[in-house]
Amino acid sequence: MGGKEVVTYLGGQLDQDLSGKSMAHKIINKANASLKFLYRKKMFLNQYCRKTVCMALIQSRIDYASNFYYHGLPKFLQSRLQVVQNKMIRYVLNYSNRTHLVANDFNEVKWMSIENRIKYLAASHVFNCIDEQAPEYLQVFERVNESHHYYTRHSINALILPKAGSYGMKSFHYIGAKIWNSLPDEIQTTFNKSLFKVRCKKHFMSVLSAS
Repeated sequence: MGGKEVVTYLGGQLDQDLSGKSMAHKIINKANASLKFLYRKKMFLNQYCRKTVCMALIQSRIDYASNFYYHGLPKFLQSRLQVVQNKMIRYVLNYSNRTHLVANDFNEVKWMSIENRIKYLAASHVFNCIDEQAPEYLQVFERVNESHHYYTRHSINALILPKAGSYGMKSFHYIGAKIWNSLPDEIQTTFNKSLFKVRCKKHFMSVLSAS
């Protein structure tokens, strides 16, 4: 008999190819079930409460272990996760199911897109690693300006991107460094955690507004 195709560990689902598909399907199914329940209670909740319960019951599931499962997903599953968030925004803003969302709707609820939120969470996690606020085994990032033998055209505040094959390019070490290197210098050189998070969130919100 072969091994299990999916193993559950600390609330996350690990599939054989580490694609994250099993966890994404689980999140989507639970999110849709939660939204059906919330719509039945909508008349009892104001906008603030609707947003709060969406964050607690649905967004928290999407966020959990996102650095592990999200980046290896095929585009159609990433799109389905965005569809879930779109449903949440329509619910919070009391829109009909067919209402087309624009950037102002995301700004009104102060939410980034799923892709940008996960990038924001990854960047915040990288900050913790660089600042030695994460477990030692995650402190694998090295700034370009800390290496005397590494040449790059990028900012000296950027991180060295590790050499990686197809699987390695899905790792947090690779993805985290790549996301960090996409940030403006002003954010990369922010050493106060609270200020970093504020600037980082503003950056990813502006990316949505400009798209």
